[in-house]
Amino acid sequence: MSDETWAQVRKHYDDDQIAALVCLVGLINAANRLAVILHQKGGSYEPGMFAAAFD
Repeated sequence: MSDETWAQVRKHYDDDQIAALVCLVGLINAANRLAVILHQKGGSYEPGMFAAAFD
């Protein structure tokens, strides 16, 4: 990312929030890469499909 982009981010978030945001983006990226490896189809989630697991 450019220095200009980081400057814009710093206007809106403090250091802890930026660290959390970067970690979240990394986690989402890892989950997407794993989904590709496992050939998971996008849009296959249906609300409540894991409800039985938490009963």
